[in-house]
Amino acid sequence: MNYLTSYRKGLRGTAIVIIALVFCLNLILSVRAQSNKLRTDQKETKVRQLDASQGTSISSADKEPIRQEELLMSIKANALPQYLGNGDPALKDYYPPWLDNMADDATVEGSMLDGAVQGAEAVRSVVLTIRSLYDRQEHKFAGPYSDNGFLEDYVAEVHGEPIGCVVLVTYNAAGQTQHVVASYRPRSSLLFFSRLLGEKFAGTPIAEHFSARES
Repeated sequence: MNYLTSYRKGLRGTAIVIIALVFCLNLILSVRAQSNKLRTDQKETKVRQLDASQGTSISSADKEPIRQEELLMSIKANALPQYLGNGDPALKDYYPPWLDNMADDATVEGSMLDGAVQGAEAVRSVVLTIRSLYDRQEHKFAGPYSDNGFLEDYVAEVHGEPIGCVVLVTYNAAGQTQHVVASYRPRSSLLFFSRLLGEKFAGTPIAEHFSARES
C-alpha cells in the first residue's frame, strides 16, 4: 500500500514538472515571436522614414498594376512607319545590278510567298513582275552587304497601298546571284499584293507559291 502511494505521488510530481516545462517553452516562444515582430516593425519604420527623407515614398496609386487602357495608350504612339517614308533622291534611277547576273539554280523566297521559286528565268520573272505592278518605287538604300551579299531597302505603292521591302541578295563563289530573300510590310499590303501576284501568274507553276491555301 505504501509502495502504491509513493508511486502515485511520483507520477503526480512528474506531471507537474512536464506541465511546468511546457508552460515555460510556450512563454519563450511567445517572447521570441513578439521580439521578431518588434524588429520587423522597426525596420519597416526606418525604411519609410528613409523613403520620406529622399522623396521616394511609393503611394498606393503607384503600387496599382498597369491598366489595359494605359497599356494601349503607351502602344498608340504617333510613330511614322518607315514604309510611309520617301526614298533617297540619289537612287531615283536605280536598277538592281544583281538581276542580270543570275545563277541557273537561283532562288527567291520571302514573306509574300510560300516556299521558294527556283531557276534564273523564274526568279527574274517574279522580280520584274513585282516591279511592274508598283505605282511608284523609291529606294532608301542599295549597296554591298558583307563579303558576298547585296542589300536593298525601298518603299513603294501598289494600287494605292503603301508597302515597304528589304531585299537581301547572296552571291555564289562565281559572283552570280544565288539567293534572293525579300521581307515585305505591312501585313495588309503584303496579303493584298500576294493575291494580286497569284492572279498575275495564274496558269503557271509560280502561281501556287502565291495562292492562298485552304484552311
